[in-house]
Amino acid sequence: MKMKKVNEENIANYLADDCREIEEEIQQLSRKRNIAGVLQAVVNFLKNLLHHNRLTEVSAHLQFMARLYRSGNRYVRYLIENLVVRSFEGLKRQCAQGQWELLYAGIPVQLQHIYQRQTAENLIQKSKL
Repeated sequence: MKMKKVNEENIANYLADDCREIEEEIQQLSRKRNIAGVLQAVVNFLKNLLHHNRLTEVSAHLQFMARLYRSGNRYVRYLIENLVVRSFEGLKRQCAQGQWELLYAGIPVQLQHIYQRQTAENLIQKSKL
């Protein structure tokens, strides 16, 4: 499916289609125009999938998230960077080492680069404390 430019008006529709198990929650948050809440619900959903060892599904959803990121406007990209990519550290803590390596290998390179940049920036911030 070819994506139109993704923005705060249509991102919830794409995510509801991709995350059928939480479609109703996504639609409720969308009606309240809470797009950050929509993305947080997706992050929570990914954590739950990971908790149930559904790595393949987590990878598939992250692939889709990368498509949204590439098609997204500035605000959508900002939200994905600050809610979804920042959640990778929590996902990593939830995984065994081998699981994380498998999951990380399935994360699209563009999102990996953002994660690596964020991790480096966090290290710099911590070293200044």
